Amino acid sequence: MTPIHAGDLDQPPTVKPRPKGKLPYLPDDLDDPEVLRDWLTLAFRPPTGWRVTGFERTGRDKGDPCLLMVRNGRDSRVYRFSRQGDLLAGMRTTVVGATDHWLRVPHLTGGEIEDVWAALCHLGKVLTEWDERDETRKWIEQLVRASRPMTGHTLVPDGRHAALMALKTEPEFVKADALSMIRPGDAEGYQQRPVRFIDSQTGQQWVRAGETAAFIRWVVGVEPISPATLKARLNEVGVIGRKFEDYRPPHPKRNLYELPEPLGGAQ
Repeated sequence: MTPIHAGDLDQPPTVKPRPKGKLPYLPDDLDDPEVLRDWLTLAFRPPTGWRVTGFERTGRDKGDPCLLMVRNGRDSRVYRFSRQGDLLAGMRTTVVGATDHWLRVPHLTGGEIEDVWAALCHLGKVLTEWDERDETRKWIEQLVRASRPMTGHTLVPDGRHAALMALKTEPEFVKADALSMIRPGDAEGYQQRPVRFIDSQTGQQWVRAGETAAFIRWVVGVEPISPATLKARLNEVGVIGRKFEDYRPPHPKRNLYELPEPLGGAQ
């Protein structure tokens, strides 16, 4: 199952509806953390714009504590439950009480509670096993889907000045655009998307470095990450950074990331 991506962040996962109860059936692809996060967000019902992102158990006994993580692209919260068995025994009462009704778990059937617990445990397991390269690749796939193609220019030397000037005049995707993208009701209203430059001569595809960092930070919801760390992680999946400049006035320059073919082709 394809996880929800930018532009569809407020739509529920495509899973089979449950004849009775508040939640759809668990999705089939439980090894994809994005699918699990989407489904669990439906179960815990955080405020608009927030999303379940992680779950950790300190042990397997019912008396061991556990942690539930949620975030909204700007901030994060971690809720600690002293006994993980309390979630199974009375999930709604336990969660609503511990979060002062900030997480608005509905009345769930016994089967739904078991499914939520199974999804939480599986999310914790998957996040432990999930390779950083898979996660980084997901970031770029989301960025590509949300991007707006820019055509008609080339970065080869003869056309580089015009291309860089065109990139310079294109409005930049910034924090305000990212937050509008993830807020329910705002997705139709925001105007600016990240630019994906498609070279008219070589066919290579590029994204702007600043927009890439903004998208990963504010839309994907990654904790603040240094430029050097981000660059290193992108390099591992073949997204290579390069600085372009042309010395003709007004000396335009731009830091871009080249998308490898599989990622650039994820339209």
